[in-house]
Amino acid sequence: MPFFDEEQLKKQIKSEDFQPLYLIYGEEGFLKRFYADELVKKIVPAGFETFGLHRFDSSSRVGEIIDAANTMSLGGGKICVFVKDMQLNSLSKEDTETLRSFFKEPPDSAVVIFLFDEVVVNPKKDAKWNTWLKHASASGVCACIDKRSQAALAKLLMGTASKKGAALERREADYLIMQAGDSMDTLSAELDKLCAYAAGRAITVKDIDELVIKSTEAKVFELSRAIVSGRADSAYKNLHTLFTAREEPVMILGVLVSAYADMYRAKLASQSVINARDPANYFNYKNKEFRLANASRDGAKYTIEQLRTALDELDEADCKLKSTSVDPKIVLEELVLGLLRI
Repeated sequence: MPFFDEEQLKKQIKSEDFQPLYLIYGEEGFLKRFYADELVKKIVPAGFETFGLHRFDSSSRVGEIIDAANTMSLGGGKICVFVKDMQLNSLSKEDTETLRSFFKEPPDSAVVIFLFDEVVVNPKKDAKWNTWLKHASASGVCACIDKRSQAALAKLLMGTASKKGAALERREADYLIMQAGDSMDTLSAELDKLCAYAAGRAITVKDIDELVIKSTEAKVFELSRAIVSGRADSAYKNLHTLFTAREEPVMILGVLVSAYADMYRAKLASQSVINARDPANYFNYKNKEFRLANASRDGAKYTIEQLRTALDELDEADCKLKSTSVDPKIVLEELVLGLLRI
């Protein structure tokens, strides 16, 4: 079977043309859990969960999972075996060989679902995962569910808000994503809160500012925008808010580096024959292309040489954080001062 993306998995669930084996992994936890649950609901009729559904976790033994998959259904349908977050790369050699053989020839009487929710499956960096996916794809489906693009997320948020009796326009949806981040777990919770507060009217930017808990990334990008605009008081206020929230200095610096790297790339692109958003083709901006648009705007006041100076300042701060005993807060305060002076 081929490797599936979200759309292909969605179509198969709708058609109920189930394969005997599914490995569901990827970056988007909310959607992974949603599609795994949809599979279970389609395979096991309501009321038959006691006899038709077997759940296992990372502490379960391989033999137990295989025995459950070979159990006959009392209702005549298929057994559903649901395994969450099994550490496949930590299995013994014997269990590894047993499970890989099972992957190649799973029984027709069951649908076995391996959901990797908290376990990170990264076949690009870990050859062991490539081997597991290769064995699973021989008889089943390997479905990688990654984060949606900003446009797709905005569309989903707008549709969900409408179903909940509130209106959310594209501008506000984009702003909500910018403030809360792109995790659908977080966005779902924040949207529920906004819809309840709006009570049938349109959700506004003011509502989002008042109610939504900003992601750390959003807070640090606010810090970078204050620096870029030369608002020293606001920059230091934002920085000390991050300190109060006990955000890690290395993480704060990392987001600042990303902001200035975005500006540098966008600046180079704007001064060449390519578009300011074209760096997305060469760097990892998947589903975050909007960052380049913001960087093109924010970096307009700088020259290439000034942005290089800023990157040097950031590099020096990184070295101090990682190789000296200087108080990290002082390092970041001095960094902000240096960036404001550029």
